[in-house]
Amino acid sequence: MKQTKSLLPVVSEEDINRYWDMQKTMLENDVFCAEDLLAPFTEEEKKLLLSPSRCDQIEALCHRKKDPIRRLFFTQNGEIVGFVMYCIYVSEDGKCFVLDFYVMPHLRCQGAGSAFFALFKEQAMREGAVYFELNTHCVRALRFWKRQGFLENGTDDAGVILLCLPPKEQGTFVRVEHPDLSDADILWQVRKLINGWRNKQGESAVTDEEMEQLCKSAAQGTASLLLVRRGYRVVGMRLMQDGMCKAEFVEPVFDCKAVERLLSACSEQ
Repeated sequence: MKQTKSLLPVVSEEDINRYWDMQKTMLENDVFCAEDLLAPFTEEEKKLLLSPSRCDQIEALCHRKKDPIRRLFFTQNGEIVGFVMYCIYVSEDGKCFVLDFYVMPHLRCQGAGSAFFALFKEQAMREGAVYFELNTHCVRALRFWKRQGFLENGTDDAGVILLCLPPKEQGTFVRVEHPDLSDADILWQVRKLINGWRNKQGESAVTDEEMEQLCKSAAQGTASLLLVRRGYRVVGMRLMQDGMCKAEFVEPVFDCKAVERLLSACSEQ
């Protein structure tokens, strides 16, 4: 029997309530019990993720004018069987960050997840997405996303594995010398790259205290940071201290000769 799959926007109050019920099920049955790629969630973290305040924060982000969070139900033969929550940063470089992607257990391992992702990908690209990114907490999810074409791309600012479905075109890369680390947007991107480098070395994620020390060292001139950007996104960095390179990392998806040349040119100055 042919299964008809489609996407349904989460719009009405009834839709929103159903969405939050499904997300609670996803967290309790899939996320909290499958953290094989990171440390187990603490009870405090679980309470926070299930708290009304988090729901309120997300609802507010769904209604902001600039780059709102969006939600879609997955339907099969008219029945809601999953959902996706995502944000397309149209104002930046077209990154579509997938915050949640859920398909009910009885449909897994049957190609349903891949079919729904294909539908979602087409929809997101119509809405302005250029490429896709997400983080993952478990091996099963990691395997699924790799089957969709995603590549491991370092870690996020908390040290969790990032996956990226690359843009069709590399784009233009530019060099940024002595970036302003008081800019919160730049700082979290720098932190993400430092965590990518540390993960590659088999080290733990950078701490708040270490980031504060980096900012102080940069302000005092005892350390300098050289960045390569692709539009809004920082894709490569080189940390220099006492005339020596202490760390260098380029996101694997964007690692190419153009970025390498820009970092090398920086180091020669």
